[in-house]
Amino acid sequence: MTSTRTQPIAVTTRTEYLDRVHRVLLLTQLIVTGVAVIALVTLNALDVAPIVVMVVVGALICAGLLAGAAGRYRHRHAVLVTVDSDTVYFGSEHHHLVSRPLSELAAADFRPSATTTSTMSGDRARDLTVAGHPVLRLTFLRESDLVDGIPAGWTRRAEPEEEVWDVALDPSDPVAAEIISRIGATVPRAQPDSAARGGSRQHAAPSGNVPAPEADGPRIGDASSDAAAVRLWEDSLRRHDAVLTAYGRYELDTELVLRFPAVTDITRDEVQAFHDTLDDANALRTENYPGDRARAEAYQLAVRRLRRAWAACETAGKAAGTGYLDEPTRKDLGTALKLYRHAEASTVAAEQATYYGRVRDIVTTLSEQAYIHPPQTVIDELNAATRRALESGTSGA
Repeated sequence: MTSTRTQPIAVTTRTEYLDRVHRVLLLTQLIVTGVAVIALVTLNALDVAPIVVMVVVGALICAGLLAGAAGRYRHRHAVLVTVDSDTVYFGSEHHHLVSRPLSELAAADFRPSATTTSTMSGDRARDLTVAGHPVLRLTFLRESDLVDGIPAGWTRRAEPEEEVWDVALDPSDPVAAEIISRIGATVPRAQPDSAARGGSRQHAAPSGNVPAPEADGPRIGDASSDAAAVRLWEDSLRRHDAVLTAYGRYELDTELVLRFPAVTDITRDEVQAFHDTLDDANALRTENYPGDRARAEAYQLAVRRLRRAWAACETAGKAAGTGYLDEPTRKDLGTALKLYRHAEASTVAAEQATYYGRVRDIVTTLSEQAYIHPPQTVIDELNAATRRALESGTSGA
């Protein structure tokens, strides 16, 4: 059988910025609003007719609001970065886009956040920085086509030319984090003794130190764009679902409950804390992105608390095992575990029904006497397994 390797899909991130027209419109709003306030005070001081004051000030306020609305809702340009299986594409939507093979990438390093937004044209065409956003410096080593005016292949190989680009890339976008990861995996590692080597001119040493995103990831409130905020919210949904899936195993897997009853024992502090955070996350979860960043971030933070609470709950529960129970209860659970494994291994329906039934009776008795506190779903599953075994034995008779 011949297997085919799936190529990674292209991923793109946008870092939006305000151009000169945006800034002019927003400044106009501030100026016109200020003029409206001055006009109101001045006209009242001059005893101008109220209707005139209302018309003049109202017109100025409306003009300011229109300018502000135009500035806020006008389409924003963005710095784009795209990475596929072998190429990185980057540039400004408004000016130019370029592509470079990943094989030519020699170094990638993050620089401090830019203080100004570049013009991204002319002598700053390779400066794709946006004020307030981190800067990813990409260094490429490109083969020159000519050597002293003669094609490279005709005489000798051209010396690689260093090409440096500064690109705005905000790690708060989960797609940007994926791009960072791919670039970091592509950049070759620097040789430790490269600085001591003599010979020809040394090119920029590949750093390979593109930072990984934080374990919890960036917050929605800090997202660089609304699209990034939506992706972070969707990431929280996936993390929430992952916790539900992990916990669901203990609600459906009888053997896990018999081995680690503390994980689902609601009388334990860690389990109570987990259920409290689970209720909080479920209450804040919505089917669609809420549109309000504050609510979306509240959900994101609730999911983070949920993940930490689940990790503490499962870790403590597994560490406790059945050791926190008294000796008779531990013995009964040990017997139930052996019976359950016999039932799972048996191929005879009558035996399975007997074993499952005995496990159900032990678990039900311990639960009713409050020695253990298993999820009701486990008891329901044992009843269902016993019934299926009985029905299988009856049909095969």
